[in-house]
Amino acid sequence: MRTILKTFVRGGIPVISPISFLPERQPAGNRPLQLKRVLLGAVVTAVCASAIALGILKKGMLVFSTDKMGPLTVIVPLFGAGLVIAMLRIRSGNLRILLQPLMVFVAVITGTPLGHDGVVTSLGKVLRDGMRKGLPQAKEREIVAVAGLAAGVAALFGTPLAALFLVVELLLTELTLTSILPVVLGVAIGGGLHYLYDEWALMSVVSADVPSLLGYLVMGLFIGLFATLAERVQAGLRFLFEKIPANRSWLTLVVAALVIGISIFYIPELAGAPFEDIDKLFDGHVTLSFLVILGLIKLVLAMLSIAAGVPGGSMLPLMTSGGALGMLLILLIQWAMPSLHLDMMIGVLAGMAAMLAGGLRILPAAVLLIIELTHEPDLLGPVICASAASYLVVFLLARKKGVLREADIKASMN
Repeated sequence: MRTILKTFVRGGIPVISPISFLPERQPAGNRPLQLKRVLLGAVVTAVCASAIALGILKKGMLVFSTDKMGPLTVIVPLFGAGLVIAMLRIRSGNLRILLQPLMVFVAVITGTPLGHDGVVTSLGKVLRDGMRKGLPQAKEREIVAVAGLAAGVAALFGTPLAALFLVVELLLTELTLTSILPVVLGVAIGGGLHYLYDEWALMSVVSADVPSLLGYLVMGLFIGLFATLAERVQAGLRFLFEKIPANRSWLTLVVAALVIGISIFYIPELAGAPFEDIDKLFDGHVTLSFLVILGLIKLVLAMLSIAAGVPGGSMLPLMTSGGALGMLLILLIQWAMPSLHLDMMIGVLAGMAAMLAGGLRILPAAVLLIIELTHEPDLLGPVICASAASYLVVFLLARKKGVLREADIKASMN
């Protein structure tokens, strides 16, 4: 069962595009890890990752206005893709790795519908490869890098528990005292610095009665279908892009940038940064067309970007699309079942959690993320119902497709 769950989680939408946090090959031998050295490294990387999260991510908005640029809007994503390609073609491997967070930042501010969270999640390989002298063992470097990544997520969202569960579900290969303590220390530093810098609580909500939980459960089922569709679209596009010769792989970035630029020109709402989109959802001043654009079209463009290897994070795009779909579905469910007392804002928050649970295939982390963001225990029921329903739908559809068959599991482990 554990192997099935690992294979299932591995098949979700990647947290960072392209995948930049892969385990190093372990050298022969089994030397014991030095806990003091690992803890010291975790403190240093946690402070660095938290500083980047707080100093850059929340300030990174678009560098252009769709209202003023007109047809030139198409050029901006292409310009960003050109800068990313130039950085990728740098021959120095160490310098290219060091520039990965900058690649994410450039791609996002030039219109790519991915998230600033990619700057934090791309730090894993940067931190790991930069500590070869201080931490000679590959396992030590991986643990410290995971601790830094978790600290960055905790600092960005102010959700230390969710960050801890996120890396446990997705990144930590084994749970030992030596691997858990540095991560706990990292999320404590990241969460503490977040509240010193900026306490970001989304809103207060009304409590949901027991019958209304049925509405949020139904909403979660549908969002699970959308999450499955998004993952299939991403996998299909990636399969097509892999047919491009390796010496022309830069074409995938150009194609994605061109599609994004044309889409933004015709639909300017697609150009909004993730934090701006979230603010619009909670302000409530949205139209049905905006919800469809944000929930479906922008999600497809995000999957195109991930499949093409455009640098960026997937957490914030999934949250915004899930929130938009949650509000849209709650409107439809309320119309179909008027006896239920459903709240639009709860629908947005539960939709965010459901899309994260289904898209990234994380359940406890998705629930904790929303609860910690809002500090509202009354959300626990709706969020759990929606997230569990979405997670279950994705799991069952993965089994039906054959992803979790024994032969496929053995092949994926080789």
